[in-house]
Amino acid sequence: MKEHLFSYPDSLEPRRIRRAYTMKKILIIESSPSLLTLLTEILEHIYEIYIATTENKVFKVLESERPDLILLDTLLNDTDGYASLATVRMVHEYSQIPIILITSLSQSDNLKKKGFELGAVDYIYKPIDTEELKRRVNLHIELNTHKHALELIIQSRTRELEQTKKALLYSMAHLAETRDHPTGEHLSRIEHYTRLLATEVSRLFPESLQKEQIEIIAQSAVLHDIGKISTPDHILLKSSPLTIEETQIIQKHPLIGADSIRKTIMLLGENPLLSVAAEIAESHHERYDGSGYPYGLVGEEIPLSARIVSLADVYDALTSERPYKKAYSHEKALSIILHGDFRTKPEHFCPIVLQAFISVSKNLKDFMQTP
Repeated sequence: MKEHLFSYPDSLEPRRIRRAYTMKKILIIESSPSLLTLLTEILEHIYEIYIATTENKVFKVLESERPDLILLDTLLNDTDGYASLATVRMVHEYSQIPIILITSLSQSDNLKKKGFELGAVDYIYKPIDTEELKRRVNLHIELNTHKHALELIIQSRTRELEQTKKALLYSMAHLAETRDHPTGEHLSRIEHYTRLLATEVSRLFPESLQKEQIEIIAQSAVLHDIGKISTPDHILLKSSPLTIEETQIIQKHPLIGADSIRKTIMLLGENPLLSVAAEIAESHHERYDGSGYPYGLVGEEIPLSARIVSLADVYDALTSERPYKKAYSHEKALSIILHGDFRTKPEHFCPIVLQAFISVSKNLKDFMQTP
């Protein structure tokens, strides 16, 4: 569009024709004063009419009023109506507003096809038929209204489904976690730490982790220790060092957890959350240097999701009280992870996850200290 799309006599200066606030809104972009007058007279008793004369004013109306429909002539003074259509459609916020093009019957089929390809929903042909105009405008406003209502219903149902799915994940994880952790606290911390680390990994290394995967990994992380439900209490709650036999028993929980989740997938069908939860449950005790279990995987043989949860889990274990140890401060936990101790070494962790951990360590500390 150019700065001045079209010119009007004084009586037709760009204006808003005000009606009741419940009326649907129509933006008319038309270069012919006589046709503009006709369109306005036909529609102003049914709809709230807006008229704009420049690109700037068009977008001001779109921004301030969000019309329910746009009538756009394909032949504007010194302007291609199709270019105007493309310009509006390029702005995401306005991409769903139905646009009806006004054109002549003599227009070629290729141009009509072009209009639909650019996002027009219909055509009105000159000379204007009053009843046809009313029917088509009403039809597309009603269709868009129903579409919007349906989208809201779908969004609501999707939120309900997500909430139910998360509740089920927490319920499953809760069965294992309540035996050796304060109720719910460990699960919420692991989810939060995992989300922080995954978000930072995605920011620092976008080629390694897409943003869409962050929430899946964070929510799936709560099932990392689901396999502990099979571990006897006398081992799980033991305050003294485990025997070789007891260690062998507890080291089976990643396989038991992954197997349980995969059996659930077989019953319910493929599910991204459960698929990621299975790989996390199976591999979160693997170590980047190959010293972990159950398979002794090395480096990138370990799924990235499990590498992220592994560090989140170690940090939470260090900063939480366990039957065999007191809780360490954030500073001591940070030192152990970065420099190692008799049990933990920095070589255990994926370098990019470790870098993300360093980057968000203050956020981890702030959350840990939140009552």
